[in-house]
Amino acid sequence: MEGLELTFKQKVIESKFYKSITFTSQIKHETFCKTCNTDIYPVQWTDDIERVFEYQKKHLHQNLHLLFLRGRHGLP
Repeated sequence: MEGLELTFKQKVIESKFYKSITFTSQIKHETFCKTCNTDIYPVQWTDDIERVFEYQKKHLHQNLHLLFLRGRHGLP
């Protein structure tokens, strides 16, 4: 498959009682071109890539405050 691959990674904290996603400051991202098989660093981004990145980042931030409790009604 060809095209641009944008990956966001964030740390998940898991304990005996809960599972939680870390804060926005700990989010890492990678941009990879599958057509030419190279990483694309922010200094090389076009306006189009910048718009897609900001759009995806905005939607990611809306889903950050997730906390899953373990136990009877939570995660197994």
